[in-house]
Amino acid sequence: MKRKTVGGVLIPMLLIGIGLFFWCSRPGVFQLNAEGATFLPLKTASFEHPSADPQMVKGYLVAINTEDRTLDIIGHEPAEAKFRVKIQPATRLIYLHRTGGWLVKFEDLRPDFYVEASIDSTGTAREIVLRAPQKQPVFLGEVICQPSFPLAGLKVSPDGKRIALLGEGYDHGLSYLNEEGKTVIIGQTLSRSLSWSPDGQHLAFVKQEEVRGKDEKLCVFSFANGLVRVIKTTRSTPQQVNGFSYVAWSPDGRTIAYGDWTGLPYSEGYTQQIALISPDGGTEKPVATDFVDTSMLNWSPDGCYLLINEVLSPEMTDALIKQIEVATREVTDLTSLAKPGDLFPSYSPDGALIAFLRKDGVADTIWLMDRRGQCRRQVAREAGRIYGLCWVDASHIVYCNQDSRELIGVNLLTGQKRWLTSGLEPNVVGRTLYYLDRPANDGEQHIYKLKLEDF
Repeated sequence: MKRKTVGGVLIPMLLIGIGLFFWCSRPGVFQLNAEGATFLPLKTASFEHPSADPQMVKGYLVAINTEDRTLDIIGHEPAEAKFRVKIQPATRLIYLHRTGGWLVKFEDLRPDFYVEASIDSTGTAREIVLRAPQKQPVFLGEVICQPSFPLAGLKVSPDGKRIALLGEGYDHGLSYLNEEGKTVIIGQTLSRSLSWSPDGQHLAFVKQEEVRGKDEKLCVFSFANGLVRVIKTTRSTPQQVNGFSYVAWSPDGRTIAYGDWTGLPYSEGYTQQIALISPDGGTEKPVATDFVDTSMLNWSPDGCYLLINEVLSPEMTDALIKQIEVATREVTDLTSLAKPGDLFPSYSPDGALIAFLRKDGVADTIWLMDRRGQCRRQVAREAGRIYGLCWVDASHIVYCNQDSRELIGVNLLTGQKRWLTSGLEPNVVGRTLYYLDRPANDGEQHIYKLKLEDF
């Protein structure tokens, strides 16, 4: 990395003689690039003087090198566990040392990229993004479909051969995109909570009535004969939002897990249960009961456990992560916060880890923990709302920043973040990312697919 030298060794000597004791810790430069961070002793750093009246900034200082797009964090080794710097659009801090501390001014650079990074006490980059912010969205990959009706969401089959299409509202129902790229209608009634069978030959879904208090049906569509079979019926009350909650097909394909109400009148209090049923119908088998409300239902890869969210408030700001052992019906609370707020848990492909979303009122963060609810660590943080968390493999995840409409990838081994594309509704099958380019109320939609081979 090329550096401008001002004052030879004079400025480093002044920094050592005057400024270092201001923080009483080892000074230096964290030099960041896409591979990580390197700590350099202060004597190797050089500085550029400000050209206008600077302002005092306490703590850590940042400078961007526009030639090789590296990031320098100037200061001392952080005493706290972690700090975060974000520059958007690109600016640089021009800095020098005077008696009493650092003096800093901001100067605009070419607005062609921004830097986001965080560093722990060892000088290791936990998060780093070096990318060009776009005035207009940039959709990468291949367009595979332009739907003829507005979509609320999509769900790709495990083999990637078909894509289930959820229409927006009650007018467009449920369809699928076949291998030839043609759209086939399954039903005109509003549907939700889609779950594919492991072999991709069947699709479970909830058929929802527009009027509350009517029957809701848990259905299975067979691609072999094109028929819809109702395997369970329940009823929503005018006070209850839905009769069924989430639906999830087991990894061995033999059972479907779902949540529904116990049937108590709303005025007397009601609870929700998690039950299993055969894809052919028959008698349900409850595996856990007495939940306030549930959202999200996820099987472990070995089929031995179920993850759920027990929702304690309609806004979903208070939610508990619970794990159900199917064989014993034992329920374990994995939530650690005094005020619960952990959402959308899902197992890694090898079943060793659980990823989940945490909302603290300031930012959305993604966390990992093991199957016992221990060894928690944060792996991503966004100022916008995070949605659509997907596992690529045991060491990579993809998620959507819903506010900026961007899809972000995270390497869980290095902690590095990577911008993938603009888009919404991420689905990952193998190493292919499927997504929508825009919401239904924002013009013509397209479905894209993007290879993640180099991710």
